[in-house]
Amino acid sequence: MAKQTINLGTAPTGVGGDTPRSAFTKTQSNIDEIYASLGANGNPLTLPAALPVAQGGTGGTTQGLARAGLGLTLTTSTADPTIGRVLKVGDFGWGGPSLAESTWNNVNTTGFSNQPQAIGGPITGSSGWYANGINILYGSDIRIKTQIAIQVNGPGFATRNLQMDLSSATPWVYFWNTGNTTVDGSGFIKKASPIVRISDPSNTTRDDLLDGFTVAGYGAVNDEAKGVVVERLELGRYRISGCLGLAVDGWQVNSPSDRNGGKLLGLAAGENQPDGSIIVEFRKVKYRLTDDGDLEQIPGPLIEAPLDNWIDVRLEMPPAAPYVPPPPSEDDGTVETEPLI
Repeated sequence: MAKQTINLGTAPTGVGGDTPRSAFTKTQSNIDEIYASLGANGNPLTLPAALPVAQGGTGGTTQGLARAGLGLTLTTSTADPTIGRVLKVGDFGWGGPSLAESTWNNVNTTGFSNQPQAIGGPITGSSGWYANGINILYGSDIRIKTQIAIQVNGPGFATRNLQMDLSSATPWVYFWNTGNTTVDGSGFIKKASPIVRISDPSNTTRDDLLDGFTVAGYGAVNDEAKGVVVERLELGRYRISGCLGLAVDGWQVNSPSDRNGGKLLGLAAGENQPDGSIIVEFRKVKYRLTDDGDLEQIPGPLIEAPLDNWIDVRLEMPPAAPYVPPPPSEDDGTVETEPLI
């Protein structure tokens, strides 16, 4: 029914307008229509405690009843995959603490998790990562998934694809980044770990000697080599102490070349000492003709480490103390189970 408008007549007396009775009749009809639209019933008409869904309301006087009236069912757990249910804060690691998992191999939902040295996870050396993880299912097929690991106790970032039966799991693919690589003096990227750069920090002509490094005597170290010190013993001879010698695997000592990566500026060599220190020598490049007529590089006299470059030395360090997650904050971690909508 359309709204019934009272005819007020002509001002100031209202001549020609509705009588009081007809005016109140229209008013009553308008009110009855409003009550009916709000779901009122009975005699006399009584409004319901909550506006019915059919009239644009929720049908409930509490959040729970409102969700039920609208057909919104909350998830029953933080990993409830039922389609159509309403997410709560913290479900699948969204908006709250990530889900703790003991293995990477059986995470069967898309979401965020944390794996403290979990089974099947990426490793550095022989140590499993403490990592935050992202698990992405291929559609609704829980057998096939992509996993991303972000190391908490280091700079690692890795990914892999996995099938439920593990028969076609790809190995973890490790990303190189500024936390696990170094750039040598000629601009080439190399796998990092504990690194020492030998050059005089006070007289260097290179602005990038200390990029990601800190001064440590007659040289500079990265974060993984903190505590290591470089000492100049004499012309072209240097001692590196505070480590366990040269790296056991991979490259060890890099002889610097010119800025174009061509001509060698000298030949660097390192030798482990019984106390774990390293003696590094830097010598002039000399050449000799072999019996086969080839020109061979040989070390000449000792020379100073260059000021327009540096000698990179990769180290073996004492085992780091086991990673201990920080204690929880004063917040007890309780997550309100309200829906995200």
